Order: sequence, then structure tokens, then C-alpha cells
Amino acid sequence: MLFELGVGPAATLRIVLNEQTPLGAQTPTSAGISTNAIRLIFNSFSIGGGLLSGDVIIAHSQAQINDAVAAVPKPATWAQMILGFALIGVVARRRKVITA
Repeated sequence: MLFELGVGPAATLRIVLNEQTPLGAQTPTSAGISTNAIRLIFNSFSIGGGLLSGDVIIAHSQAQINDAVAAVPKPATWAQMILGFALIGVVARRRKVITA
């Protein structure tokens, strides 16, 4: 959410709530995010007879994930799973129904 006092990039005061920006290089195996709860941006803001320029950031946090690769089962794992289901099917089919 963005609040501005002034017009466009020359706004004298900008208030940004819950600002989220990418952090570092975003690749298939690495991702990051930077979050600011509140960011105040002063651009020649008149205060007390002077001008104030700069940023004030409240509650900054970062998160980075490296070597995040989607888990893909190996062929042996697939074969073992298929054989397991086949074995369950064979046992279920060969089971005799006992009547009393």
C-alpha cells in the first residue's frame, strides 16, 4: 500500500506499507525476498525550517532459499511403488472368501 504527499516521483513524502521486493538473483534453484513493514521515503521534505531527504525502514526482514530443487523420484523408486501396488492386487485377488 502506498501513500504519497506530492505528485509522482517528486513526492516529498511517500509511505509504503508491507513492501516486498525480490532479494538477489532469482533462479530455479535460488530465491529470496526482502520485506519492510513500513518504509518512509523523504524527498526534500520541509521540516523545522530545513529539508529532509532519505529513507526510514521499520521492521525489515529477509528470507533466502538456496539449492531448492523439486523432488523427483528415481526410476527405482517408481518401480518399487508399482511392484508394491501389484503385490497388493495379487494378494487381494487370491484371498478366498470363507463362508460360515
